[in-house]
Amino acid sequence: AGGRRTTLSPRDRSIGDPRPSHRPRNPSRRSFEGLTLFSKKVAKAIEKAIPCKRIGVAVIGLEVPHAHIHLIPINNVSDIDFSRKKLVFSKEQMIETAEKIRANY
Repeated sequence: AGGRRTTLSPRDRSIGDPRPSHRPRNPSRRSFEGLTLFSKKVAKAIEKAIPCKRIGVAVIGLEVPHAHIHLIPINNVSDIDFSRKKLVFSKEQMIETAEKIRANY
């Protein structure tokens, strides 16, 4: 389970402002709440689709001018270590995983 990463974006762009003037260090309450609720729903779908003990959550935005919410299936705390080498999956494996997550969303 650990180390698998799937990128999903909310279709409702109203919860975040994509313009460069948006200041991720000071998000609006509405944006933060929207992202949190969306992340919770996606996390539950991931947890049903991928065997794991829980979903780890990390909010990171240092290297880019916006924040990322990482939802990571984990079995151990070390599974959320971003310094570890990323797992590589085939296109077919990624499609299959995305379909499982969508089916549980």
